[in-house]
Amino acid sequence: MLFKDFIQENFDEKFKIFKQKNIKNYDKKYHTNYVSIKEFENNLNVQLESLIKLIETQSYRFQKLYPVIIENKKNPSKKPRLICIPTVRDRLVQMILIDYIAQNLKHELAILKSNDFSVSGVGIFRARQKAKDLRNTKPFVLKTDIASFFDNLVRATLLKEIRENIPTDILYLFESIICCDPSIPHEYAKMHKKLIESKIGKGVRQGMPLSPLLASFYLNDFDNWLIKQKYKHVRYADDLIFFLDSEQQCKEVFELVFQELHNLGLTLPEIDEKSKTQIIPEKETVNFLGLDLRYENSKYDWYIPPHVIENVRDSLSHLTNINSNIKMKLNFSKTITRMEQIVSGYQHCYSDADSKNLKDFNNRLQIEKENAISLLFQGLGIDIKTIHPQYMKFLLDSN
Repeated sequence: MLFKDFIQENFDEKFKIFKQKNIKNYDKKYHTNYVSIKEFENNLNVQLESLIKLIETQSYRFQKLYPVIIENKKNPSKKPRLICIPTVRDRLVQMILIDYIAQNLKHELAILKSNDFSVSGVGIFRARQKAKDLRNTKPFVLKTDIASFFDNLVRATLLKEIRENIPTDILYLFESIICCDPSIPHEYAKMHKKLIESKIGKGVRQGMPLSPLLASFYLNDFDNWLIKQKYKHVRYADDLIFFLDSEQQCKEVFELVFQELHNLGLTLPEIDEKSKTQIIPEKETVNFLGLDLRYENSKYDWYIPPHVIENVRDSLSHLTNINSNIKMKLNFSKTITRMEQIVSGYQHCYSDADSKNLKDFNNRLQIEKENAISLLFQGLGIDIKTIHPQYMKFLLDSN
């Protein structure tokens, strides 16, 4: 089946799924030139008709991406991250394209999934599961992270890999995605404009649904090399973890992997306690994919790290400042809703973490929320303990 026929048959169903996934941003427009999901839905038939014509004539091109700069609040001196957001139509097309590949390139996708867990829908769970199993087989761990991975992908190398694996009827779409760059909003600060300009013409932008798949194609030869070396390892996008016999072997493997990635125009941070490349001995805690792999009660298990609760506390603390909330146009009701969103966001993020302290973590989230609400009332000159539970329910219960 050609891609245009696949879109024709699956568009309505895929849009429903897309809408549900992004329901919180249904009315949101990231840029004045963009349409919201709601506006897109109002002209759904027209959008589909236009899309089919463009796909049929192979003239569909992905629009410039809207850049979002994410500052590091805890370490302002650290370089900010750039996330790029596609238009509603471009995001939808990429999601449909992923499903099309899953059905029509099953063999190629199966190989990528077996090497890179980030390509699979439930990959993070499987990656952690494999890492936990391997941790029990070897005493030492070498953990590293490909430096500025997406920014440093060489487009010409990626295009070559894509042309060897992707059917001709959708090849032009991949070429357009790979060369997709962000716009430079005129209202952005000079330093942010400079950051965006430094990314144009190279790498693949993070924020596009297809970015992880493109990155996995790029590392295809590297993955094959790793298999030949017979290393016990797990790769999840740019995160790499090896399970080895000694500190010396960790250093040797690092040098070999470093050289292999260097051939692809990529690099790894040097081994250091403060860098993202570390050697971890037996029974020491390893942080991987957001969780701690900790040795307790004579076995290794996953735990949600303590700093996550600290991050929640910091986020909620900002919302206890009434003057700050007024500036952000947050009234009492909106502030409580925002607090609920922060807590539910963390609950959702770690709901499938398979961690030993998940129950305790969820209890701690509720305690942090209650403490923040108490501080908010305190700022209004009200002692929360003096309010009858029934009245509290009236004030706070959104159900």
